[in-house]
Parts: sequence; C-alpha cells; structure tokens
Amino acid sequence: MPTWTLWWPSNTTFIRSEYDLEPGAPWDIEIERTMRSTDAVVVLSSDIPSKWVDREVSAATQLGVTVIPVVIGQDAFVPSSLESLQQIQIDSGASMVDATYSILRALGE
Repeated sequence: MPTWTLWWPSNTTFIRSEYDLEPGAPWDIEIERTMRSTDAVVVLSSDIPSKWVDREVSAATQLGVTVIPVVIGQDAFVPSSLESLQQIQIDSGASMVDATYSILRALGE
C-alpha cells in the first residue's frame, strides 16, 4: 500500500467534529463559531451517515463559506445538503494524486 505525504498551508486548521469539541460543548453553537472563522469546509462522505453534516453544511452556506464535498466510495451516503453541489469522487479506481489536486484546486491553492 502506498504512503502519501500531503502538504497543507500553515494556516490550515483541521476540525474533526466530535473529536475536537470539549465535553459538554453545545454542538450548534460550536458549529456556527467554527464556520465563522473558516474560508472553506471539506466534507468527507462515506458509507456512514452523520446527522450533523446537514447542520454543518447549512451553517457554512448561510455564512457564505465554500463547501467542498468529497465522496469516498461507490456506496457512500451523500446527505441531501450536498446533492446540489459538485462533488469530488474517490473510489477504488481513483488516483489519490488526482483527488488531492481536485481538493487543493477547489481550495484555491
């Protein structure tokens, strides 16, 4: 299996939903606070649905934040909030280099 090294600009912040919230933090308030401080959101959709993705996407679009959907796998669950957006598809036949280039291009890098 190949090993990939990705470079991201130093001002890039990664937030992984529940893993980056303090216990007891109100999700809706934290989602809005986070969206107000970002320029773009990369949403990864897999075969595991999340009830929070629609809320995150809704908050981002209401604030004018760019949303970049990345759909992983042929059986990925695509939330209704992402159906009208152009998606980057990653499946078993996709090149990781091509997918990374598409994400960076969408981010304006």
